[in-house]
Amino acid sequence: MLDWTLLALLPRLAVTAGTTGFAPCDALIAAGLGHRVLLANSDAYEPRVQSYAKAPLRRPWCFVQPYTTDEVSLVIKTLAEADIESGDWHIAVRSGGHSYASSSNLVEGVTIDLGMMNASTYHHDTELASIQPGASWGNVYHNLLQTGNVTVLGGRVAGVGVGGYLVGGGISYYTPREGFACDQVVNYEVVLSNGTVVNANAEEHAELWRALKGGALNFGIVTRFDVRTFPAVDVAFSNTAMASSEVNKTLSALVDFIDDQEENQDDAIYMGLRYNPSVSDSPTVVATQYNTKGDIDSPGFAQFNSIPAISRPWKRASLADAISTSSQFVPPDKVYVYMSTLINNDLSMLHFSKDLFEDLVSSLAAAVGPENFVAGLFLQGIPKYWGDFGQNINRLGVDRLQSNAILYHASITVKPGNKQDAVQARARAEIAALMAKLNEECAEHGSPPEWRYLNYADANQNPLKSYGPENLLSMKKAAKRYDPDEFWQHRVLGGFKLSTAN
Repeated sequence: MLDWTLLALLPRLAVTAGTTGFAPCDALIAAGLGHRVLLANSDAYEPRVQSYAKAPLRRPWCFVQPYTTDEVSLVIKTLAEADIESGDWHIAVRSGGHSYASSSNLVEGVTIDLGMMNASTYHHDTELASIQPGASWGNVYHNLLQTGNVTVLGGRVAGVGVGGYLVGGGISYYTPREGFACDQVVNYEVVLSNGTVVNANAEEHAELWRALKGGALNFGIVTRFDVRTFPAVDVAFSNTAMASSEVNKTLSALVDFIDDQEENQDDAIYMGLRYNPSVSDSPTVVATQYNTKGDIDSPGFAQFNSIPAISRPWKRASLADAISTSSQFVPPDKVYVYMSTLINNDLSMLHFSKDLFEDLVSSLAAAVGPENFVAGLFLQGIPKYWGDFGQNINRLGVDRLQSNAILYHASITVKPGNKQDAVQARARAEIAALMAKLNEECAEHGSPPEWRYLNYADANQNPLKSYGPENLLSMKKAAKRYDPDEFWQHRVLGGFKLSTAN
């Protein structure tokens, strides 16, 4: 196994002599952080570039890898001061690196890489877990299981990072019963733009505490999340594969499941339709089913379980082991184009949206060749009652939903090759057009769901605005108080900015 502590010493040799020619990197070295700076000639540099989940990969002038909150504070103060007369460069902040490609990395500037801050600690006296932003959920679950036989609300894929997930809201397998993962955070340790470290909770800095529950990287870098835990119980799960001829039955079952979700809060289902146009015009249908109490025979699954399946491999395991099977769904080395929206939980609307996506696949295949991509449609319920969990706690605005809805996530995975850029551009245009048609169709059938899930949004979408004017105003007030110079709005690239959420 790589010893990152030893590896981190390698760049020190490269950065203590002379200057790098890059103002922010030089400033960090001069501040005594040379042993935390990775330049392009460092052996440790390229592995960090390659560790991002989505291409196209970007190579910053340097990475800086703080190991402690104090080092994060020094990094921020140094970069803020270096900003004054140091030319045109920016900053990116990365925890897990699973958002859209430019969200947490850049080319002209420095990336603050929180990957070395990856500890998770269970406190038996308070029954809280303290989790650092660079940890991955798979490691968090395993560690908490081993040290306390407890777990937390968190990600559904092992490799997803803690930081971005939690400040984006966080849908969990436990959300139907407990709400969004951010609702379970009782305290945030945050480094502000002036380097000050504060603890935000219900008693201190409560305005910031609420704003961080969905407000993303608009207020500071969270260096520790203190999260409620609960006893770990084995879950029951199945990645059920069905023939494409059963797709209509599965769509009908999904609509009914969402309408009945409040009565079956230990159950979770999401569906995936995968299209490989070079092989077939028909999709591969997979329904991922979870019961958080380990009940394979939960009544909530009855309709799905009555549909003939190619395979229905039910298992019981710890959440830590169960989510390890989901890592295969994240494409680590391909360009991944996606957008998401909400549609009404209506069967005719769901059929329309599925047909629209199939038209997109056909159109894209004709334009760029079916061998150059695969397509996926991810469907998951967002029942109206989920909004009850976060009232007066988070700023997500899910309580504004007027009816049950479906999270509709359309994606194109572009295969490597000389057509990659052209396919990516065409795919992005096709998906944007699809989203516009969907929103128009929803509007014609009553009140369309306005809410957007930030963690599944693309760079050109506006999830913060979808939280509603009251929540948006509250977050902007918090940002003005805690970031009066708008450091996070203008110097830090990527992510969704309050300054543009109008």
